Order: sequence, then C-alpha cells, then structure tokens
Amino acid sequence: MAVVKDSWKNQDQMHLDTYFNIIDKDLAVIVEERIDQRDASGRVVKAADPAKRSLVDLYELQGGNYVKTASNIPFQRFVEQDLKMRLIPVSNADQLKYGINFLAVKGRQILAIDGVSDAYKKRLADAGVDVVWMDFHNLTGGYGAAHCTTQAIRGEMLYQSSNQHSGGGML
Repeated sequence: MAVVKDSWKNQDQMHLDTYFNIIDKDLAVIVEERIDQRDASGRVVKAADPAKRSLVDLYELQGGNYVKTASNIPFQRFVEQDLKMRLIPVSNADQLKYGINFLAVKGRQILAIDGVSDAYKKRLADAGVDVVWMDFHNLTGGYGAAHCTTQAIRGEMLYQSSNQHSGGGML
C-alpha cells in the first residue's frame, strides 16, 4: 500500500485525483509543475517546483497489521520506476479545466471533460488514449467532474447485496 503525502496546501489541487490520474496500467497524467520533465536522453529540461513535489510512504500487511517499509520516496520516482508508468504532463490551465478529473473506463479509454487545450488532446491521442469528450458544465460548478462524481461497484458486490436484501437476482 502506498500513502501519498502532499505538503502543498492549495484548493485547486487538494486531492490526489486533482493533480494525478491513471489512464492504464502503464500510463498516467500529472500536473507538469509536480514532476521533472526530461528530454529523450533523460536530461531534465524543466524541473519540478520543489514546493509541489509529493512523497510516498510504503506499507506492507504483516501479521494482520500494516508496517511501514519505506518513507519519503519521491512520488515521480515511485510512479515511473516502481510502478513502471509513463507520465503525461498536464498544464495548470488544463488542470483547472478538469483535464485530470476524467474517468478511466477501460485500459486507455477515458471519459473526460471538454474545454481543455488542443495540445493536451493531442498528447492523449499520441499516447493511444481513446477519449470521449463530455460537456460537464452543470457539475463542474461544484468543483467536481467525471472522476469525483462516480463510484465503481463490482458486479459480485451487487449480486451479494441483492441476494441478502431481496431474495436473489443480479442488478
């Protein structure tokens, strides 16, 4: 288990899913100021804002209790090296337009909020992401979008729940 620690106190990026989101097992997006951006040779071309770097503590379940096994791992290193994910940088302007607050429905398939830049849309397309762009303006006024207004429920949970309460059947 990983616990992401973010010391930057800001309304616009107050939850992990407001500055980072997963598209597929090997692909995610993150606000560009939170990561070191590198060229093809691996050289840092734009450094992360030090105040906006997140850290990770790792825990393992041992004998029924979680035990911390690592502390203060840089979030970018954890995602790229440990999880083997590629990060697509997202501008602050696109983040503020809910560009990160999408819902991943299947590997490399997302439901996302329209209104973001063409450059961001191109980066997603170039990464092989199939996007359905939605008008979500009736809900973004409440500071939420596709990711934070949904809840996934596994089918077997529905089946168990309906059997317990209604005598059977799948919803």
